[in-house]
Amino acid sequence: MTSTYLYDFNFELINNETLNLRALKGHTILLSNVASKCGFNHQLKEFILLSKKFSQQPLKIILTPDASFMDQEVHDICQLKDHYTYLHSNSILITKKLSVKGKNQHPLYERIHQEVGFLGKIRWNYYKFIFDNQGNLYSWYTSLTKPISKKMIKDLSTVLAR
Repeated sequence: MTSTYLYDFNFELINNETLNLRALKGHTILLSNVASKCGFNHQLKEFILLSKKFSQQPLKIILTPDASFMDQEVHDICQLKDHYTYLHSNSILITKKLSVKGKNQHPLYERIHQEVGFLGKIRWNYYKFIFDNQGNLYSWYTSLTKPISKKMIKDLSTVLAR
């Protein structure tokens, strides 16, 4: 998978800053749609462990709160900040709530769907996408793959070693 469309997009972060993904060129990026009321919510702590494991390497984790699936994300920005602020750091960035599917789909997720096709289409919360330091999509994972799984750690190690 080789296409550097990643840098064409921006996110609004929960701290009201705009994140231009072009500013992250040279970093490996792990992108995941998350939801505070989802049964996979325990994976949030695993993202912290992952960021600590790779703390000396250029890894950025971007978590995008999303209510596309059974409305499992809070609607109020204050509640959203209350739930995610403890995660927001130099290596873990939290966006404002967005949609990963439907008519209000964030354009980056629309572009990812075009690249990964039917099998990679997001069907639930906590799908994960790894982009290399040039913005190329390296791999993707379903909700069932934990952030600290052997597979993800191996793939992140491989991409970070490039």
